[in-house]
Amino acid sequence: MFLLHFVLAIVGMVLLVVVLIYFMTDILRAKKNGFSMFILVIIVFFLVLILLQGINFIK
Repeated sequence: MFLLHFVLAIVGMVLLVVVLIYFMTDILRAKKNGFSMFILVIIVFFLVLILLQGINFIK
């Protein structure tokens, strides 16, 4: 059961990272305005949180 939860957590994080990177590239290619830059900052914030959680999980 632990292995199943472990694999689901990894797959969920990978899926979230892929979706956030897709949105980030979509925003960077589109016409830039204040709202899109705000969303970009939020996406980068969540990517950093995911990275920190991954580093803490490995320790």
